[in-house]
Amino acid sequence: MNARDTAAILAGLRMLQGALPVLDTFESIATDGGTYPPLTDEYIDELCERLNMPQAEATTHTIWVAAVDHRHGTNLYAAASKEDLDAQLASSCRQSWAELVPDPESADDKSDRDVIEYYFNWQAEHGDEWHVIEDIDVEIADTTEEA
Repeated sequence: MNARDTAAILAGLRMLQGALPVLDTFESIATDGGTYPPLTDEYIDELCERLNMPQAEATTHTIWVAAVDHRHGTNLYAAASKEDLDAQLASSCRQSWAELVPDPESADDKSDRDVIEYYFNWQAEHGDEWHVIEDIDVEIADTTEEA
């Protein structure tokens, strides 16, 4: 909701407040067909005050997520950085390495990124596992209140 939306809602609430008690048609909408009690002058005042309060500032953060599909199902991973996600995926690949990847080299001698690339490249050609990695931007509002 932007500032213009807020202004329109406030104007509509004040118009509604001036028309209390409201027509049955509007009361049905405002009470969701009787689910909520009818609007009162005091409730509209409180609602307008809440709408006039400054909205929490949101900051954008990137999270990294991965899905790995395998013969037992799907595993989901999430991390605050690509490196942390790689560490989670590489750990999983290393656990299955000896059973699923016939490579004379040890997975422990490879970097996390190399383990992931080698493991899933091999799986793409010979196995039945696949993975997808996405970075997702999420907005997180600062909900801390100043004293």
